[in-house]
Amino acid sequence: MEKVRFADIRRRRVSWGSIFGGVVTVMAISILLAILASSISFFMLDPTSDDPTSGIGTNVGIWTVIALILSFACGGFVAGKLAGTDGYIHGFLVWATTTILTLILTISLATGAVKLAGNILGSVSSVAGNV
Repeated sequence: MEKVRFADIRRRRVSWGSIFGGVVTVMAISILLAILASSISFFMLDPTSDDPTSGIGTNVGIWTVIALILSFACGGFVAGKLAGTDGYIHGFLVWATTTILTLILTISLATGAVKLAGNILGSVSSVAGNV
């Protein structure tokens, strides 16, 4: 009879496929709710008033919190159901993986924006120097 180690049992219990499915669910629902929030915010825009953007910041803040809660709950639920056991572990790993992935994408986007701004400023100064 073969002796099974505790570490081997723990390793088999984590289903990275279900975690990936949960992360994809989080991203998809976040994008869907962001589009919905954008359309509601554009509907609130009143170009004829004195303050056309009144209330949009509050609306964006509320929708961001709602979108995060709903998308993480759905992603954790999907990961837990796909894994079959230990849904709470898979839900936590969906949250952790999505947070790390979002941080990496945000840093990449910010770095690209800074590089683009530097290129534009370099081109403007080059043109101004030639004139």
